[in-house]
Amino acid sequence: MKSSQKQIVLFSILGTSPSVLTETVWALAEQGTPPDRVVVVTTKKGRDLVVEDLLTPRSEFKDQSVWDSMGSALLKKKWIQEPPRFGATADDLRVITGGKTSSQELDDIRSPEDNIILANGLLDHLRQFVYNSDVRLIASIAGGRKTMSALLYSAVSLIGRESDRITHVLVNEPYDLPTTPRFYFPDQPTGPLLWGKKRFLPQKAQIELADLPFVPLRNRFRDLDDLPGSFSSLIHRYSRQIRKDSIEPVQIRLIPRQREIRVDDREGIQLRARAYWVLEYLIDVNQRRMLPASQKEAVEPLIEFVKKRGFYSLNSFTDEDIKRELSYIRQIFSKAEIHWGPRHRSLELPPFRLLPIE
Repeated sequence: MKSSQKQIVLFSILGTSPSVLTETVWALAEQGTPPDRVVVVTTKKGRDLVVEDLLTPRSEFKDQSVWDSMGSALLKKKWIQEPPRFGATADDLRVITGGKTSSQELDDIRSPEDNIILANGLLDHLRQFVYNSDVRLIASIAGGRKTMSALLYSAVSLIGRESDRITHVLVNEPYDLPTTPRFYFPDQPTGPLLWGKKRFLPQKAQIELADLPFVPLRNRFRDLDDLPGSFSSLIHRYSRQIRKDSIEPVQIRLIPRQREIRVDDREGIQLRARAYWVLEYLIDVNQRRMLPASQKEAVEPLIEFVKKRGFYSLNSFTDEDIKRELSYIRQIFSKAEIHWGPRHRSLELPPFRLLPIE
C-alpha cells in the first residue's frame, strides 16, 4: 500500500462459516479494492473454526493454509500487491467477551444479554477505525447469526462515515453448500468439488458483492467525543436529540453587515463572504420550502439571490464551491460547538425559526 492511500480495513463478523471471509476478500480484490487488513469479530467457537479452516495448513491446499493459498492466487492474478494482514492474533481475530467476568469468551450469541454485549463490543472495535482518517472501512455482514448482521449494520450507521461501506457476499449454488471439499475461492487448488454425485469446478463459482446503503448518523451529531460508549445509550442520545430538533427549532438571526449568524443565545459567528451568502441562501430556500434538487441545480438560483442583494458577485460560482463553503461552515460551527447547520451533501437545514434581521 502506498503511503498516500488510505488503508482499507475489512471488518467482518463471523459465525460458523469462515468461507464467507475468503469469498468477500476475493470479491473485493476482483473489484479493485482489496483490503490491506482484515479484522474479524466472532465467538469462541467461531475463532476456533477460523483457525482450523482458514489458518491451518491442509494437504488438499498443497500444505498451505486456505488463507495463504488464496493470497498466492490473488498475487498470481496481480489483483493485490501483497496479501492482506490477517492471522490468529487477538488483534486480528477478536472474540466477544462478557458474562460473569469481562474476560469470559462467548461461545455463541443467543440471549438478549449476549446481543447487548455484542452491540457494545462492535462499537468499541469499530471506533478504532472510523475515528482514523487514514482508514477506509468495509464492514461485511455476511457471517454470523442474523442478529449479529443487524447489529453490525446498526453500529456502522451510528458511527460510520459516508466513505465507509457495508457489504454482503453471495455465492451461487452449490458453492454455498457444504461440498467436499468446501468452497473457499474460485482458484483454490483442490480440483472438483463434490455435491451428491455431481462434480463442480471451483473456477465456475460466481461471487457477487452487494453494497448496502446506510445513513451515517454521525454527520448529524458532531460531538462524538462526548457521546456515551454503550450501544443503547448512543441510540438514546441520538433519539433524544432528534426529538428535540423536531419539537424545538433553533432561533436564527442574521446580521448581513458583519456577515454574522447567531444561533439561539450564542455569540454571533462571523463567516467569510461566500460562505455567508451560501448560508443565507439556504436559510431562504428552506424557509420557503423551495429546495433545489441538488447542489448543481442550486448554483444559478444562488447567484441570482446574491445579485439581488447587491453585496457580492458570484458569477464564477460552481457546485464544488457550494460544497467547499458548506464544509467550511460545518467546521466553523463545530469549533463553536454549534450543533445546527448544513448537513453533508444536503441542502436541507435542521429545523429553525428566523428572527428579524438586525
